[in-house]
Amino acid sequence: MFLRQQQLKKEYEEKDALIYESMKKILRGKEHIGIFLSFKSEINTFPIVKWLFEKGKKVSSSKIENQTLNFYCLRDENDTHLGTYQIPMPNSEAITLPNEMDAMIVPLLAFDKTKNRVGYGKGYYDRYLQQYQGLKIGIAYAFQYIEEVVMDEHDIAMDIIITEEQIYY
Repeated sequence: MFLRQQQLKKEYEEKDALIYESMKKILRGKEHIGIFLSFKSEINTFPIVKWLFEKGKKVSSSKIENQTLNFYCLRDENDTHLGTYQIPMPNSEAITLPNEMDAMIVPLLAFDKTKNRVGYGKGYYDRYLQQYQGLKIGIAYAFQYIEEVVMDEHDIAMDIIITEEQIYY
């Protein structure tokens, strides 16, 4: 069992590394990036947060408060704590407005070739993205691809989705 877990972990680390390389190319010209802090089996976003700070970028991260998604400017890659359900959250109280970020990394459960995404079902990101005008980037593993995402009127598609195998433009 332990060997299998180690192999799976190594496989996901390799996939994550491929996704990071694509993200780095896409984010090079961006100055202020919004990014979710990964939780459980999501693509590990902490290495990309660290890279963004190394490159001198501003980084804001999401936090749900009173059924609303907000973003807060991080001071560094360690400016986080574990919140409800052990979900990483920013410590900062410096709120970031949607128009202050020029790229946003968005979590997803599934996606299709037209860059529609399935989120976690509460609509937090879709509501936030209605006010957001910058580049919307979804990150996922290739196995999260599905033939078609049925979109509701309030759902927001991504501009780009990055997997370890392909970039969907």
